[in-house]
Amino acid sequence: MTTLLPRICRRGIASSRSYAKTTSDEAFEQRNQRGQEVTSGLIDAAFRIPSFSKIDTLAKYLQQNVILHEPGHFLIIPKPYGVSCLGMKQKGGGVFKNSVHDQIDDDEELEQSKKGNDITISDCLPLLAKHFQEPQLQFCTGLKRNVSGPIVLPANKTDFQHLLASLKRTSSKADDFEQHKALVLAIGQPDLPTKSLKGYTTFQKVGNHKEYVFVEAKADRRARTGKYAVQSQIAWEVLGTANGISLLDVSVWKFARHFPRVALSHLLCPILGDTMYMNRIIELDGKPALLDPRQLYRQKNPTWLPPDFLRITGISRSMVNRLPMMWHVYRTMYPNYGTSAEQLDLVASLDPPTYFVAMVEALGLSTHLTRHLQKYER
Repeated sequence: MTTLLPRICRRGIASSRSYAKTTSDEAFEQRNQRGQEVTSGLIDAAFRIPSFSKIDTLAKYLQQNVILHEPGHFLIIPKPYGVSCLGMKQKGGGVFKNSVHDQIDDDEELEQSKKGNDITISDCLPLLAKHFQEPQLQFCTGLKRNVSGPIVLPANKTDFQHLLASLKRTSSKADDFEQHKALVLAIGQPDLPTKSLKGYTTFQKVGNHKEYVFVEAKADRRARTGKYAVQSQIAWEVLGTANGISLLDVSVWKFARHFPRVALSHLLCPILGDTMYMNRIIELDGKPALLDPRQLYRQKNPTWLPPDFLRITGISRSMVNRLPMMWHVYRTMYPNYGTSAEQLDLVASLDPPTYFVAMVEALGLSTHLTRHLQKYER
């Protein structure tokens, strides 16, 4: 089994400190000020995400940070946050076929042309193929633009088919297998004893457009076969909670139709930085409340943000909307990868990005993150 173990990356990030009050008020104030400076530096780092305006710049980043190169078979690379894999819809929906019926996903354009001047992973394939001497390097499946994580690029048609067959196996296993494990900084904490949630996402008409909503039930066959509903589930483990924010280990079966994002907002725990679904949780009598998207345009209550989070980070409400979405796929599994005689589980893992680690540390959740990732290093 090919296993890539994640390690928490702290390079370039100051460690947070806790200070005990001494008999000297002056010494305490100096220490408290230094603590605030450290937190301020971490918050600044939490807003800094890598950006790429040239193909060769992104290609160089991928080359220097390659996770694994199995010569003649595949390349595993780190997809940065904010970078699309293709920047356009794949014809027929790609390897998964169309999962959306006559609708536009906000992450991708319906047209078969690229979105503006965005640089994509696909743009880098020729340079990566040349650098790693893999002339048949190609794209098979990836991740959404607004999430970071490892992706596997097959280096020939045979490995492409191996990857495709593995993906189909994960789809057929349904409830028994979660392909992706993600680290999530969520506002609040899920309040369900089951630690899992099943249901489906579908469309709801809101004015002159449609938005995704979560329904905690099983979609009927007509809705599923007609591609109006995506049935799935998420499961989670609360690794730690501090200052109104929880660090979650989330098992993801499907990303289609924003499933994990909508499901977490349904639990009153939207992903920190996910403005679209954070805005559905309003403050009502000092507590969070889920608002129907059709009521958003006339609601006057502010978006729910824990007071402790605002206090400890010093982030204003308007600045929260500029945060990147605080989630990261740290582990993806492709079961029974290879020929029938030599099938192994291919596991690709990737360190959390610097901006994510910075926010974790600023919130006082570093110990929980380190302890969790160390489980995969044993």
